[in-house]
Amino acid sequence: MVESFAGSDRFITDANTSRRDVNGDERRNGAAERWLDWLSGELARRKSAAGPRLMVLWDVLEEWFSSDDFQGRVADSLIGGADLPGPGHPAHAAVAANRQRLRRLLEDLAEEVGAPDPTELASQLQMLFEGAVVGALIDGQPQVARAARQLALVALAASTRPRGLPPGPGAR
Repeated sequence: MVESFAGSDRFITDANTSRRDVNGDERRNGAAERWLDWLSGELARRKSAAGPRLMVLWDVLEEWFSSDDFQGRVADSLIGGADLPGPGHPAHAAVAANRQRLRRLLEDLAEEVGAPDPTELASQLQMLFEGAVVGALIDGQPQVARAARQLALVALAASTRPRGLPPGPGAR
């Protein structure tokens, strides 16, 4: 079972009482950073027992989606809430920075499994990751992580195939 990242009252207290601006942006950004640190730690802790961290990621997500932490404060902090302002606003910049940090983690995972283009695979994995988070939030089904895991395997396999295939629609 996944060790809860918000498993202590101290985390919730820190997240709710830290310095913040009018919109709660600094608190939200700090919670997302702590969540990414927690995720990195979980992946490192489980790496040897369950295979490559890229595959462990989806197991950790499914367990997190099942936790009490997911549906409340934590999910809102991670994705920034529904009231995210547009570009130029500090809250938008904070969420974009956290997305970039997640992308770097996914690039590291792609490199570990030998993807020829880790940046491209990380982009695809990020779409799967974010889709799984939204699906779990809206549908309340932690199992969406399993579907994302299967699609991650497809993306990984496709990334290692010869590039002789014709480009898809919209490719130049």
